[in-house]
Amino acid sequence: MISMSMAGVATTHIPQTLPPVGIESESAGLVASPDTRFGETALVTIVSAALLLTVIGFSCTQWSGRSDTLKQGLSMSSEVCGQSLASQMAPTLQKKTKRQVPEGRNDVPSWLACCWRPPKHHVEKSTDFKPSPAGVWMPGSQIPWLNGEKYIHPKYCGLRLQEPSERLPSLDRFPFLSFEDSAAPDAWEPLLRCSDSERDGCRELRARLTDIPGSKDPVTMLRFLRARQGRVDAAADMYASAMHWRAAKGWERGFRLNTMDDTLHRQMDEYLPSIALMGRDHDGDPVYWNRLCPHTMDYFAKVPSAFLAEHEVYVITRLLQALEEQGRKEGRPVMYMTAVVDLSALGLKHINRKALPKWSITARILEDNFPEMVKRVIVVRAPPLVSTVWRVVSKVFDEGTRNKFQIADQSQCLETLEQFINKRWIPEALGGTNHLEGNPYCEPLIPGPKGPLPTRLVEALYKVYPE
Repeated sequence: MISMSMAGVATTHIPQTLPPVGIESESAGLVASPDTRFGETALVTIVSAALLLTVIGFSCTQWSGRSDTLKQGLSMSSEVCGQSLASQMAPTLQKKTKRQVPEGRNDVPSWLACCWRPPKHHVEKSTDFKPSPAGVWMPGSQIPWLNGEKYIHPKYCGLRLQEPSERLPSLDRFPFLSFEDSAAPDAWEPLLRCSDSERDGCRELRARLTDIPGSKDPVTMLRFLRARQGRVDAAADMYASAMHWRAAKGWERGFRLNTMDDTLHRQMDEYLPSIALMGRDHDGDPVYWNRLCPHTMDYFAKVPSAFLAEHEVYVITRLLQALEEQGRKEGRPVMYMTAVVDLSALGLKHINRKALPKWSITARILEDNFPEMVKRVIVVRAPPLVSTVWRVVSKVFDEGTRNKFQIADQSQCLETLEQFINKRWIPEALGGTNHLEGNPYCEPLIPGPKGPLPTRLVEALYKVYPE
């Protein structure tokens, strides 16, 4: 996703080859010398631009009236950012020096060779666990979502906490209901936060889709209508294509009804994506926490593409189930989320040319088949260059789109979050008062950084999803 993968948010419009701004530029004939920090600064700038565009792309494709602007903005942004940042950094450049790609590292582009460092040796450790109460995890106890089919990862269960708590909620699986059986009832149509014209559009859309299999509940109709800026014909085409794809794959239905083995997906939940649902914003809508972790892009590079596509649907399905469960409890449609993206870990390690194409594939799944889930994106603890990139990129978007984004550095983190979220739901690590399980970032509900993927998990994935 988020996709809801990689920091939880992704776009299919991100360039698959990042332009090496100011690095080995043949036109300039210049490159950073070994005794300057330009190489690292420029690369962090590129990563910042890429990830920021990812956040923008994910969110704009989820909102009404933004698709054309998005395509224009993303097609221009790399060139615009490159020219602007290169001009700022030009004085730090010196004459060109030769670089060598490290031996055995075919995944390292030549222009990244100077910044490559050998990975630290990772030794897997086994841990013994104690039994725990059913549906509840206690520190030092057996991890239920890894040791049976009755439970799911805490990151999907956070909305079960009606108030901030020091303990995890129940980790029981969601009811085995199909999408049609779990969808919002027609009686909720008057409760939708939409205009009268949108309500009429949803009714017209439903009438046009009588022959197309799939749920036509009020929330689904409004999502597809807004995804095509209120154009009923375009929304009908998108719905038909999405339902055909979802039915042909069968993944969503399999995960909902528990007819698909999700063992490998539950194991991957520990690593990818580092997201969670927890708390409500000031409008009463769920908050989606997205934490960029050091090894995120390495995970994408090492995991089979076929598994990543299936895992994306698995994650989206669990998020939808959580929203649907909350809607049933509150007796109203729960349609949107506020997304909080923490970029404090952003760095050179997130440049990985093998990962970007896979990332793009998963993002396409979300954009084409599961639209309109996010209403606002708040980027926090962003490196200074992210703000610079945003000032350049934001000029190509209209005011409505710009208002959907908040970019805050470390000093503005809590102040920005409190504009939309009560402090009691904000993790202590971000300046709030929430410390579930005594952890300042509310781990394990919001997954924390992990080491490299265990070898046994990677091997198991390639046995089932060979490439």
